[in-house]
Amino acid sequence: MFEALVIDWLKEASISAVSRLMELSWNAIGGIMQRAVKRGLARRTEISPTRISVNKTVFKKRHDYVTALSDQDAGTVLHVGSDRKKAMLKAW
Repeated sequence: MFEALVIDWLKEASISAVSRLMELSWNAIGGIMQRAVKRGLARRTEISPTRISVNKTVFKKRHDYVTALSDQDAGTVLHVGSDRKKAMLKAW
């Protein structure tokens, strides 16, 4: 229940704010988020999207890329890859 509360707060506020209000470290919040994602992925049913979008983001101008694939019709994230190469898309 506590982790569900933290996730609800994270939907409304930044990690810094939740960390301060809940008196949790960033690492503790990161663990809560990872477990929530794992539970969500375990509940996910088989999907067959008809339209997908591919978005890439770079962090801190250091050429650290993340690529997100989304189902445009359902509005859900399908996959997050740790680079921007074609191999990541082919693996998905």
